[in-house]
Amino acid sequence: IAGVVLMNGEKIILTNSTSPKTLAFYWISFTLASMLTMFSSSVVQSLLPAFSQLQTVEKEGHLNSLYSTGIRLNLIWLAPVIGFLFLVAGPFLMVWAGDKYSIEGTIPFFILLAGIAFNILAYMPYSSIMAAGRTDVLAKLFWSELVPYLVLAVLLTQAFGIVGAAMAWSIRAVVDSVLQFMLARRVAKVKLDFGDIGPKAIFALAIFGPTIILSIALPEQKLVAAILFIVSLTVYAMFCWRKVFS
Repeated sequence: IAGVVLMNGEKIILTNSTSPKTLAFYWISFTLASMLTMFSSSVVQSLLPAFSQLQTVEKEGHLNSLYSTGIRLNLIWLAPVIGFLFLVAGPFLMVWAGDKYSIEGTIPFFILLAGIAFNILAYMPYSSIMAAGRTDVLAKLFWSELVPYLVLAVLLTQAFGIVGAAMAWSIRAVVDSVLQFMLARRVAKVKLDFGDIGPKAIFALAIFGPTIILSIALPEQKLVAAILFIVSLTVYAMFCWRKVFS
């Protein structure tokens, strides 16, 4: 119950604070951004039994290896996909839903992408906690997040409208992801070497930073942004081949 409200509470607040028409703009952006989770959410079905089988002291090394590999794989495909979506979001929304949806929904879509990215990464600690048989920990986490999130959603939505609703959802998703990583380390005994993954992840995202910034600041310069994205993608592929893949 708490999880459903956390995923959709800002939509109810947005409708009451603005109008159903604004909700339509937001819903299109939210639906498009949420499509990124399809792959990771389907992988969870395989991860749960795998994590469950590795819940012994003797297999702790294998458990940590699978956990870290899953996070690395998510980071590898997330960086270029997010860069690409920043590039094509405006034109795609225009073709898919129309001019008004492109104008009203592009910025909320960009904001939601940040939350969705963290939400995708959280599938790994979420799966490990579930496999450890500690669903009670997740329930307590979701219920503890509920009131602060709803208060934040009300304040931001009333102040910034559709953009505020997207900000509230993404902030909640980022905080939830960080807390799930902390809980997974404590409850499921999985360990992530951030000293190894962190700098590479930051560098990988920085490669696509110019494309993202140009897409936001100068949305009419699509050709320049596209060329920049291709260059970034080439550099990123070389970086992954030499520094990431083992």
